[in-house]
Amino acid sequence: MKMSSFVLCCFVFAVGLLLPGHGFAQQQQSQPKPKAPGREYRLEVKYTSGIAQNYEFTETSSIKRIHSDSSTKTFNRNVKYFVTVRCIESLDGISKVVVTVDSMTYAYESNGTMVVYDSQVDNTPKNFSDLHHYVALLNRPVTFTMNSYGEVTKIEGDQIEFWRDYIAENAADLDSLTLLLWNVSLSDENIKFVCDLQKGAIPGLKVAVDSSWTHSYLLCQNGLTVNHPVKSVFSENNGGYYTITTSDSLNIPPQPYRPFGISQVAQVNNGTVSFTAETILKNTGVIDELHLKSLARYKVSIMNELYTEVVNSDYLWKLTGQFQW
Repeated sequence: MKMSSFVLCCFVFAVGLLLPGHGFAQQQQSQPKPKAPGREYRLEVKYTSGIAQNYEFTETSSIKRIHSDSSTKTFNRNVKYFVTVRCIESLDGISKVVVTVDSMTYAYESNGTMVVYDSQVDNTPKNFSDLHHYVALLNRPVTFTMNSYGEVTKIEGDQIEFWRDYIAENAADLDSLTLLLWNVSLSDENIKFVCDLQKGAIPGLKVAVDSSWTHSYLLCQNGLTVNHPVKSVFSENNGGYYTITTSDSLNIPPQPYRPFGISQVAQVNNGTVSFTAETILKNTGVIDELHLKSLARYKVSIMNELYTEVVNSDYLWKLTGQFQW
């Protein structure tokens, strides 16, 4: 009887070793399986000679000035550009793209004062300095030379270069505010911010969702320029629409500044700008949309006055059509 009990116990123990519920078997089953590598997608803008796109660029900005005595003043600006992007050459990964601001509308409001402009209705722009900043690119085509990674390597434009030369030759006859306005509005930085939709955020490579990369990013907000390395993330693939997200908080370097309603050049001493941008790229290699939101806060000094400005801006570049030319 004792021998039978012993044999029975051994049999039960042996069976227990083979059952899935045993600790050893559980330990084997709990080991995580290696994660399969994510599928990669090519994030690249494809330029084709003879193909053009139409984009609508909209800026909505609210500027709040806070004086040292705590009094405030607000300014609101709405700008809309109608832009054509034409590829005139694409060979061995190098593309030449002509970007033209064909028409525009502008609206400014502050404390009941309004300035409006429509290039298709008004013969000449009104004498308003902030409007002139935006009119500077109207009907003045620029040609970008771009490498296979979507980086602008050269900027050309006969009319842009003509006006740059004219301003340089007549600088002595221009007041400092007018000189600053045109130098900023016709700068490579302002041209790239308005006309280069890639913004360095599209790597020109095959990458998987959730991949990230670092690149330079240019912001031009309210006449101020910030250029700094940032990180972009391939955040989503939604049925062939690829979303690339870029966000950061950057320092605004000291620079001369053209303030609203003040007829002198001021100086930005320091500040920060936080932004988030979402670029939506089609799997056909065409940018469908770029939506950028930014919030800037900076200190401004002019003569003996020191004040703060807070600028909340919303920028949207939206594809409205594509055609052969």
